[in-house]
Amino acid sequence: VLITNLCSSFAVLDGTVIGMSGEWCFADIETTYSAQLYDQINILYNVKERIDAEGTSDTVITSISLVYAVYYHADTGSFYMIPTWNVTTDSGKVFLLNGVDGTFYTE
Repeated sequence: VLITNLCSSFAVLDGTVIGMSGEWCFADIETTYSAQLYDQINILYNVKERIDAEGTSDTVITSISLVYAVYYHADTGSFYMIPTWNVTTDSGKVFLLNGVDGTFYTE
């Protein structure tokens, strides 16, 4: 499965997607999972540790939002929507953290 050049924005209210704009490939949902998410405070602690380790402790967080990252599982051929925290700093640096376990996806 190859999906390229798709860009979508989702509106989420109380954990439910209530709107979407853009392009996406929809398929049947076979399985869903529930998990406790890291809240904004705990995500910010993870980002602070990373910023302090880089020696840029004068950084200001300008935004934090919950988004969804698409994960492709090659063994099953399935796509998963993973809750992800998007944290942006005053320098324009963006941190993406897994909302379930708090690990960094990218920065």
